[in-house]
Amino acid sequence: MDAILILLAFGTLAWVGFQSVQLSGGGALHLWQMAQLRSLESDALHQGIASKLNALKMETRNAKSPKSIWRTLVVADIIQQSVDSKTFLFVDPSGDRLPSFLPGQHLLIESPPSSLPQLRRCYSLSHGPGAGYYQITVKKKEDGKADSSMSVRMHEQVAVGDELRVKGPQGNFTTALAGQSPVVLLAAGIGITPMLSMLEGILAERPTATVWLYYQVRDAEREAFGARLRQLAMKHTQFQLRIFRSRSNPKEVRDQSVFSGKFGPAHIHRELGSKVAEFFMCGPEIWMQQCREGLKAIGHSTERIHSESFGSDAKVDIADKHLSKTPSRSGSVKENKQSAFQVAYVRSNTQAEWTSPSSLLDNALAANAIVESGCRAGNCGSCVTRLLKGTIRYNRKPDCDVSDRDIALCVAIPTTDLELDA
Repeated sequence: MDAILILLAFGTLAWVGFQSVQLSGGGALHLWQMAQLRSLESDALHQGIASKLNALKMETRNAKSPKSIWRTLVVADIIQQSVDSKTFLFVDPSGDRLPSFLPGQHLLIESPPSSLPQLRRCYSLSHGPGAGYYQITVKKKEDGKADSSMSVRMHEQVAVGDELRVKGPQGNFTTALAGQSPVVLLAAGIGITPMLSMLEGILAERPTATVWLYYQVRDAEREAFGARLRQLAMKHTQFQLRIFRSRSNPKEVRDQSVFSGKFGPAHIHRELGSKVAEFFMCGPEIWMQQCREGLKAIGHSTERIHSESFGSDAKVDIADKHLSKTPSRSGSVKENKQSAFQVAYVRSNTQAEWTSPSSLLDNALAANAIVESGCRAGNCGSCVTRLLKGTIRYNRKPDCDVSDRDIALCVAIPTTDLELDA
């Protein structure tokens, strides 16, 4: 008979539902037992999922200062991400999970061994934290050559199974700066890589947070991670995806998230209005400067606009730094306008004359001093060195952590003779 079956057995009230059952014999008890089993299995499944999500959140939350060290990692997979970019997946050769990181951080990659000069380059992690592996995405430099371009070597010389030396994770360009404010991510070209990491991190850690992503590309062929971004937009209603293709015909655009042309402050203001938000951007330096000025023009605070670029030599501002200034006879600081100074590298037991306009990093490498280098833009912190004596100035303010007693060689020039702990 058709009935609503409620059974009281072993002191437990269990709801089974609408069923066609025989209420005689052991059928009802068996039905109740099966329902209980399904209920327990369902509860266990949900508890397991919740436990894994909580563990992931805790891992992300506790990764406040991941240890940045050199590791030898194996290339486990290579994916053609767009017509000019590839994604490289790194794992620990022992099979251990790699330490987590903060969304937006990067790795310093050393070029594969060869007869060519060794190169090192910073690449943003292009996925959210907690996966146990590392993933970067590299755009191949147009007209680049293997002897001077790291991206060309990555595309043409690295294969699945190869081992590379990797340092990181590192960097201060992270969503830890966002607090609880709505977040707006701005990306141009391969600048999407840290933005995707930030996006996945925010959606995992703050599932109710409002996030916008404005992504500028040339055309559909150069749209890296398009499928992944659309998947996230479909899954998370609080995530608003806006992809702009500068060379697309408006008639070719069929996707609701894709627009023809370039985005600007007007697009952002139309959607955000007067909302207070944290802005994160990554792309060419000139493009980011334009975005920064545009955001300020529509009323957004400079303190809420964060950016990162690798390899740019654009001069942003000037900053002086010193340990022991040279006083004049009157007791004031003497301003030295010389274009040549002696730089001593104490640990390397070498020295060289610095001449304008080269950086101290260029000088150190020419002197065969023991220094590391990476981004050459003051972002990665690889070349940070202890200043023992003398004064310097920056031709670009470094974005990496630099203590009062250290300097970032790649963006520093001397204003006196120097002694460095290198």
